[in-house]
Amino acid sequence: MNAFAANLSFEDKYVDGLIERMKPTMLRHGLELVRINFPGSGFGPYNIGLDLQINAGDFFLFRTRDRRLASNIDLKVERRSSRNIFFETHSNASVQPGEFRPGWGVSLKAQTIWWAFTDTDVMAAINLPELRAWLNEKQGDRNAPRFFSYQERVQTRYAQRNVTAGRLIPFRDMPPAVWKSSYRFQGDEAVQIERDEFLELIGEPATSPRPSVVS
Repeated sequence: MNAFAANLSFEDKYVDGLIERMKPTMLRHGLELVRINFPGSGFGPYNIGLDLQINAGDFFLFRTRDRRLASNIDLKVERRSSRNIFFETHSNASVQPGEFRPGWGVSLKAQTIWWAFTDTDVMAAINLPELRAWLNEKQGDRNAPRFFSYQERVQTRYAQRNVTAGRLIPFRDMPPAVWKSSYRFQGDEAVQIERDEFLELIGEPATSPRPSVVS
C-alpha cells in the first residue's frame, strides 16, 4: 500500500469516529447528519451516487423537524495540524487534453467545509461560498483579489501522478463570516470551542504577530 492509499484508509477510520461524535452535537441543533455514500457502500437508502459525492461533499444535514436539507458538507482530514488550509485550485494541473481537472476550491458545491486535524482532535467549520467571496474581494493599490496575496504551493506530501496545486489560507486571517465555528473532540463528543482556543491548539497563539505562511 502506498502512502496515499494508506492515508485514505486512515482517513476512513477517523471519519467513522468523527461522525459518531458530531451526530449528538448536530441533533442538539435540530439537525441530522447523513453521510453521502456511493453505490455498493451498503448505506441503505442513502446510496446516491459517486458523482454527487464528488460534487456535493461528504455529508448532508437535514432539519429534524421537517426533513428539509439544511446544508451539505465536505470533510478534509489532515494528520498534522497547520496554521492554514490548502485551498486547492488544481486537482491535476496538466496541459494535456482531457487531463486537466480543477481543484475542490473551484469546483466543489458544498456549503460548508469541515477541516479536521487528527493530531490535536480539532475541527473548523468554514463557509465555502463566503470563503470564495472573501478571497475575491479587491484590495491594495493594484486592486487585485485577496486570493493572490497568499502563497501558491504544489502538493508534495504524498507521491502521486497528478500535479495538485493550491493557495495556503491562514485560519487567523478568516473573518467570522467565513470561519463559522470550531470543535474539539473529547472522548465520545464534540465540544464547540472559541477561535482563540482553536488557534492555540494548532500551534498559533491568537495574540502573536502574524508569522510567515507555512504549510
